[in-house]
Amino acid sequence: MQTDFVTEMREILAREIKLLSVESKDADRLIDKITLMIRRKYAGQPIYISKRSNRKLRNAEIYGKFNGSNTSQLCRDYDLCAQQIRRIIESQRQLRQRDIFGH
Repeated sequence: MQTDFVTEMREILAREIKLLSVESKDADRLIDKITLMIRRKYAGQPIYISKRSNRKLRNAEIYGKFNGSNTSQLCRDYDLCAQQIRRIIESQRQLRQRDIFGH
């Protein structure tokens, strides 16, 4: 039997919210609220979810995990070459410097 999208989505939300140590009753209410919002907005519509991650989010995540000596691990984790990781780190540094100095 195939599990429906909403059930799977609720399971994913429950796992992620549990990782944040949200109290059970609050977690249940939050999951219900998010599910209801999605149903109201998208009920009956086909939804396409790309397998590709959002590059801005991915790049920010890579930068956050970078510690100066874990390029090889990031390459394996994100299926990218070392040159791509270095480019991402450099571009994220530049973005943050612009944000700090207002340029």
